[in-house]
Parts: sequence; structure tokens; C-alpha cells
Amino acid sequence: MGSVKDNGRTRAEAWISDMHLFVAVAKGKSFTRAAQQLGIPHSTLSRRVSALETALGLRLLTRTTRHVELTEDGLEYLERAERLVTEAIEIHEELSFRRGKPAGLLRISIPECIALQVSTGWFAEFAALYPDVSLQIDTAPEHVDPIRDGFDICICHTEVKESSYVKRTLASFKWVLFASPDYARQHGLPSTPEELADHQCICRGEGRSATSLWTLYRGSDKRFVEVSGRVTTLSQVLAPELAKEGLGIAAAMPGPFQKDVDDGKLIRVLKDWRLNPMVISIVLPDRLVSARCRAFIEFFATKYRTIIDRYQ
Repeated sequence: MGSVKDNGRTRAEAWISDMHLFVAVAKGKSFTRAAQQLGIPHSTLSRRVSALETALGLRLLTRTTRHVELTEDGLEYLERAERLVTEAIEIHEELSFRRGKPAGLLRISIPECIALQVSTGWFAEFAALYPDVSLQIDTAPEHVDPIRDGFDICICHTEVKESSYVKRTLASFKWVLFASPDYARQHGLPSTPEELADHQCICRGEGRSATSLWTLYRGSDKRFVEVSGRVTTLSQVLAPELAKEGLGIAAAMPGPFQKDVDDGKLIRVLKDWRLNPMVISIVLPDRLVSARCRAFIEFFATKYRTIIDRYQ
């Protein structure tokens, strides 16, 4: 039966290939996103998934203008098909990794502050090590969904609440407070965490709120302070730069701004206290890790280990 040809492929080959396409659509619940992720035309993807349904004699997906939902048969088929597709790809990728030749497109989401402050130049080194891997780097906003947005790897520095994703911690960096000498001359500096409530603090956030809850630590002592200010920003790169201009007290990693402290452009505030550390993690859409993803993760994990002391 498997030897019967269908457009140059045996039926078995067609089913296995189209099974992979179905899994991509079902997991992303979108033909458009799956087509972009797979790098094939939307029309081709739709036709081949329809051919799979015809071959099975089952309706696997319910299509609307905006959404794709799994039927009961589709849910059962996905559960079994995903295991088979995952195993097949793992075998291929494991052998590819052993040969030391990861290849293909790697779509990466990384916050701009990490790309600029920490990992500038690393991408060039990785590209030189793995010339068959193409990189698509997106300094997308935080809260990226690796499945919905079609990323292979998401690097983030905020809490990942979605429990179904695979997460690996790369590094943890100390977080402290800075202000400019001009700000200190005009407003003074707090001597306790509670006094931060009386100062202009450059908050991270969006929307209309100009407040943040900062948690400060000194040994076993822990304080919660609600701070506010005239300036808010989502950018961790911009906040300390705004602090240099005298707009308030900002939180940042000490390492990248030590030169500004040495040059008298910034002053450490509440030197004995620190904030919650910035934890940098890699988030993957599932446990299936391709050879190119694995190479990237190992490369970046090694790089972060080399700079942790310097950035504290």
C-alpha cells in the first residue's frame, strides 16, 4: 500500500509529510502563522492539510475566517501525530547536531536592552561558527508568544507565566539604583527605601500608570515601596540614560554603567540595597529542540557565564 505513488511520493510519504504540516497548523491554530513558520505558501498548506483529511476520511479542523479549531477527531489525531512528528524530527536533528552542521532559519525574539547592553557581537560570532544557519532577529516587545508569533527562541527578562512553554534560565544580574549628580543637588537622595516614595522615580510600565512597586533587599531585610514619577518607559536601556539627564532615579544593572559612575555622570543610590535581579531566560515553544536551536542555546549560555561577574 505504501508503494502506491501520489504525485511522485508514496502515500506513506505523503501522509508523514502532511502530518507534520497539520501539527504546525493545529498548534498555532492558524494557517497563516503556520505557513509563515514553515516557509510555504498559504494555499499549498491549506491544500495539503485538506488532502490529509480526505485521505483519512475525517474532518480534523474547523475553519473560520479568523480561527482554526480542532474537531474531536482532530484532537485525537494531533495527540498521536505530534508524538510521531516529534520523534522523527528529533532523530534527524540529533544526527545533524552530531555532524556539527546545524542549518536552516532560526527566528529569535530578544528585548532591545539585552541585545544592545549584553549580547552585541555575539550574533556575529554565532553566525561565523554556524554558517549554514540564517538568523532572523526581532527586538520585539516583551510578552511574545513563541507559538503565536512563530519564534524558535524567545529571550526574555520578565516572568514567563505560560506553564506549557519550556524555559531555561541563562543568567541572573544584580539590579541597583542610579541618579545623576544634578538630581542629587536639586532633590537630595533617599537614605532609606521608604524615602523613594518622595522622589521622582523612572518607572517601567505602559498605559496610564506612572507607578511601580519596587522590592528592595539588604541581606534578609526586604522592603516594598510604591514609587512614582513623571517619566515612565518600557526600555531598560533608556531609563538610566534618562537618569543621567536628571529626570529621576532609575534601576539598572551596575556593570554597564560603572564607567558613568567613574566619570561622575551617575551616582549609586541606596548602595547597601538591591532590587529583584534581572533574570534572563530562553523560552521555547515546546520540548522539541532543533540542532540550530540547541547550538544557539549552548553558545549563549556559555557567553552569559563569561560576563556574569563583570556585569554585577
